[in-house]
Amino acid sequence: MRDGEHQWRRFPFWYTVLALSEMDSAEARTELRYAAPALERTASRAVPSAVYGRRRHELAVRALNALVAGFQVAESRQTAALVNSSRDAQPSALRVGQIA
Repeated sequence: MRDGEHQWRRFPFWYTVLALSEMDSAEARTELRYAAPALERTASRAVPSAVYGRRRHELAVRALNALVAGFQVAESRQTAALVNSSRDAQPSALRVGQIA
C-alpha cells in the first residue's frame, strides 16, 4: 500500500502515523521509518498557529521520538542478548570463579 512518496495509498497519512506510533512492533517501526522523511519535514518546520497544523507537528515529533526510542530499545535488547550468549559460551567453572 506504499505510494513511493513516504505515504500510503488508501490510508489517511496522519491517522496511519498516529496508529503506528502507538504500536510496539517491528512492523510498525518499519512503516514509521518509511514515513520518516515526511515526518522530518513536518517536524523541522516552525510550529503552526492553526490547531490542526499544530497537532500534525506534535504528532510528527512524537512519532519520530517513538521511532528513536524503539531503535534504542531494540539496540539494548540486542546488546543484552549478545552479553547473555557470550556469557553462556564460557565454561561454567569460569563463571563460578568470576562470581566468587
